[in-house]
Amino acid sequence: MRTETFFTLSNAKLVSVDAEKLVRQIDLRLRLEVPELSEGPVRFYSGLPEGDGTARVQELLRNIEAHFVPAVGNLGEAPPRPATLRGFLGALAIRFLRPLLWWYTCTLRNFASSAVSQSYRELEVLRFLADELASTREEVAALRKEVRRVREAAASGGGSAR
Repeated sequence: MRTETFFTLSNAKLVSVDAEKLVRQIDLRLRLEVPELSEGPVRFYSGLPEGDGTARVQELLRNIEAHFVPAVGNLGEAPPRPATLRGFLGALAIRFLRPLLWWYTCTLRNFASSAVSQSYRELEVLRFLADELASTREEVAALRKEVRRVREAAASGGGSAR
C-alpha cells in the first residue's frame, strides 16, 4: 500500500492519502452512478480530441514545411551581419572558423535532412493511422446503433430482432 503526502491549500497541513484507495473509491462511485460503466472499465479522458485526425496530420505537415525545412536549409549559414564593429568582427570570425568546421556543418546538414525525411515517413504512418481510426469509429458507431436496435426489439418482445 503506497501513501502519498500532499499539501492542502486551505490550512497548509500535511495530509496522507492512499492514492490506490482513492482511485478505487472513485471507480466504484462512477460505476454506481453511471450504469453504462458497470459493464466495462472506467474511461479516463486521454487528452486526444475525437475530431478529424487527418486535419491534425495536415497541420503537422504544414508546420514541418513552414518551420523545420527552411531551418535545415539555413543550417551552417552565417546570420545577417549588422553594420556595427561587432558585426564586422563576427563576420571575420565566421570566415576564419567555417573552413575549420566544414565537417561539422556537413554532418549537421545530413542529420537534419535525415530528420526531415523521417518526419515525412512518420507523418505518412500517422495519416494511415488517422484514416484507420476514423473508419474504426464509424464501424463502432454502426455496431452500437445495431446493438441498440436489437436491445430495443428484444425489450419490446418483438420476437425477431431483424
